[in-house]
Amino acid sequence: MVTDCYILSRARKAGHQERSTEIRKSLEGRFQGRLKPQLLNTLDEAGDTASLIGNTIESCDSARSRLATAIRNLAELPSQAAHTATERRATQNVESAANRHIATLRKLSDILADRSAVIRREAGIIHSLLVGFIVAVLVLAAVVLVEPPLRQIQRACELIQSRNRELEAARESAETALARAQSLRLAVRQNALILLANAVGHIQAVETSWADLLEVNVANLIGKSIMAVCFPTLPPEERRLLLEAVQRGDPLRRDTPIQSPRGDTRWFEITIVAVTPSSSEARQLVALGFDVTSRIELTEQLLEQADLLEEQHAELASRAGQLERSRTDAEQASRLKSEFLARTSHEIRTPMAAILGYADLLRDELSDAKAAPPTIRHVETIRQNGQYLLNLVNDLLDLSKIEAGRLNLEILSCRPRKILDEVQALLAVRASEKGLRLELKVGSDLSSRVLTDPLRFKQILLNLVGNAIKFTDTGGVLVMAEEHVLDDLNSNLEIRVCDTGIGMTDEVRQSLFRPYVQQDGNASRRLAGTGLGLWISKWLAEKLGGDIVVESQPGRGSTFTLTIAVERCPEPVEGFPGPAIDDDGAPPAKAFCHVEAEQLLRGTRILLVEDSPSLQRLVALMLRRLGVDVKTASNGREALRCLCDDGRIDARLLTDIPFDLMLTDMEMPDLDGFDLCRILRARGFDKPIIALTAHAMEGDAAACLEAGCDVYLSKPVNRERLVTACMRALTSSRHPAPPVL
Repeated sequence: MVTDCYILSRARKAGHQERSTEIRKSLEGRFQGRLKPQLLNTLDEAGDTASLIGNTIESCDSARSRLATAIRNLAELPSQAAHTATERRATQNVESAANRHIATLRKLSDILADRSAVIRREAGIIHSLLVGFIVAVLVLAAVVLVEPPLRQIQRACELIQSRNRELEAARESAETALARAQSLRLAVRQNALILLANAVGHIQAVETSWADLLEVNVANLIGKSIMAVCFPTLPPEERRLLLEAVQRGDPLRRDTPIQSPRGDTRWFEITIVAVTPSSSEARQLVALGFDVTSRIELTEQLLEQADLLEEQHAELASRAGQLERSRTDAEQASRLKSEFLARTSHEIRTPMAAILGYADLLRDELSDAKAAPPTIRHVETIRQNGQYLLNLVNDLLDLSKIEAGRLNLEILSCRPRKILDEVQALLAVRASEKGLRLELKVGSDLSSRVLTDPLRFKQILLNLVGNAIKFTDTGGVLVMAEEHVLDDLNSNLEIRVCDTGIGMTDEVRQSLFRPYVQQDGNASRRLAGTGLGLWISKWLAEKLGGDIVVESQPGRGSTFTLTIAVERCPEPVEGFPGPAIDDDGAPPAKAFCHVEAEQLLRGTRILLVEDSPSLQRLVALMLRRLGVDVKTASNGREALRCLCDDGRIDARLLTDIPFDLMLTDMEMPDLDGFDLCRILRARGFDKPIIALTAHAMEGDAAACLEAGCDVYLSKPVNRERLVTACMRALTSSRHPAPPVL
């Protein structure tokens, strides 16, 4: 292309118009007449530049040739000079001048040579730039002219590549399907029964692998009935009907056993269909069967398991019925047990109330009369044994409540120091009778008021200190109390009960907190007890967030450590009054001084309803000694006659009730205390009622209060508890206090 441009330029310079036109047409022909005039003018200018470079190079070459000729001529001059001295001098001068000219010409020649080389190099660079320029112009022209066809070709190539990829994927899928089909065909050929029969059911071809599986000769099967081979156990008539159904086009599928010549029986799932390969071929019957022996055996096993499970289910249902009956019987037994305990408690507490009450009265009378000490000790023995029986009943009731899950705690505000002092005061007499010291040491950091269940806390302490006194013959019992602060609100109370008693072995200590366990048989016979107290105490301690642990050595005494979790309350908390003093756990609304209370009760009119003559006389005697005006009734009907007009139980209440308070038993014949309270409250009786009952099970207090009672007081009672209950009833918010006479 550069050469053509150079020739085109030389032709125009030399005036060869025809040659220039010919070369120009040749260039236009190469690009199919799509070169623009501007591009042709650019090519002309490029040709002129190439022509100029060529002329410069030719001029340099011509000057070098002339210089070389002049140098040769100067070199020949010395040989032509004269031989005379004058001529020699002239010749030498000429030679010197010639040499100088030659040197000058050689330098000039070298300079021209260097210049020529530089020009050639520059010409080469210009030539390269020109070629690059022309190529860029041609590429630009090609892009402008060829870009649309190239895009079409590119899209076509992309489409072809996409089609190739699709064809490749289809080929791979086809190869995979073919491999699967071949594997399936091979598996079918190796594991399936394949028979071909004509339209009437005669076998024409047999898959040899199946024949080998059953060890039969293929030749022996050809020509036989396909139904007879596939279903050998079916009757001929049934096989005929099945063949007719298949010939009509109904496919047949059935499990059948086939026996080999060796006697092995295998199960096959056989499907027989009628097919027509093509319009030119006759109809054929095809039998395809798979070995399902494992499935049949598994099905039989599952059926056997199902029968076994059915039998087990029936047995479990029978056992469930038995368990349900047992549960019903157990619930019934539990109810009977609770009823028995309630009845037993009532029947025991009622005579115990009389025994303890009369023992207290007799002791007081003997002390006032200054009777002989042995007589007083006899009465005290009666009272102590009665108290022991009462404690036994209480333990049995607590055990029943715990087993039934009905023993609830009541968290109240109480004073730990006061409870400790009460325990010491109650047990000091027993300790002194045995000649023992009972000491109490309380830490200075013990909170004045805490939140816990005061009744159960006191019960635990009474049991621990009472046991320590019981199992100690010499020395004494020391009770130490201190408080361990956990945070700003919570603390642990720790009470240690140390004795100098008989102690116990490790074996006894490990089983100590089980029901009905004591130290040994001798101790059980010598020292009364059931072993329930410690078990109940430990259970209560755990419910109060603590525990009871024991350290002991035989003959060196024991130390029981009680811990309970409490909350400190420096000031009295509203809704949490002081510690309870009654058996029902209800806190008193107001604390009374017994001396003042006895004076306030003087002249009060009380109706006492009690069916037990001994208890009626005892309570009436206690009240009358306090100056109370008492009227008695043996049951609810007699009480109604005392309160109604004309002494009729169905009449209206007296306008002016002649009593300030009614004290009634709840378990009475004819008309019990519950119905009596309901009838009176329904008729407008507004005087306070105290429930005096031997029922001490969980919920008995609530039942009494729900019937209309104001205060619940469990038997047995002493003078202090009776006075306190009367004052609580008379000063309750629902009833005004009676006038003091």
